[in-house]
Amino acid sequence: MAFFGPQLIGDQYFMYLSSYSSKFYLLLISLICPLVGCGHGVGISSNLHDLPRNGNIIYASAIGSSSNIFTASLDGTEPRRLTFNSEIDGHPSYSPSGDQIVFSSMRNGDFDIYLMRSDGSQQHPITSSKGIDLVPSFSPDGKKVIFESNRDGKFQLYIMNVDGSVIPPPLNLS
Repeated sequence: MAFFGPQLIGDQYFMYLSSYSSKFYLLLISLICPLVGCGHGVGISSNLHDLPRNGNIIYASAIGSSSNIFTASLDGTEPRRLTFNSEIDGHPSYSPSGDQIVFSSMRNGDFDIYLMRSDGSQQHPITSSKGIDLVPSFSPDGKKVIFESNRDGKFQLYIMNVDGSVIPPPLNLS
């Protein structure tokens, strides 16, 4: 058995995706649970993100020494593997329309940001810095991607166009 998540749903529940005997189950765990850290540290910790208009959840899951990206329907059925990489793919995020996915991948030696169609096709890098680029997410209009990178020596937030062009200086949050 493995648990993937958690994802906060509203202010009352955590959602987990669980796999057991080659089947996937969606679990809701109440925040009112009397146990501290309820459900944490069990099975494989992974990312579970986004509920787009296409009705699927997206998550990264470890398989052996690699991690790949999967989707499943909201009830946990119909799991589908989107990436088949021997390295690490993670931090997936749907575009607001649900037709594209950004994610981090180590397939070229260090972590870069990749873009693919929601069916897993047309996977390609949109960053190629010598630093580590992680945790991408689309802007609400789907035209930009925000991500974290240490390309300038320390981790900072960056914004770029979804095609990877025009990477301005990092955001100044001070």
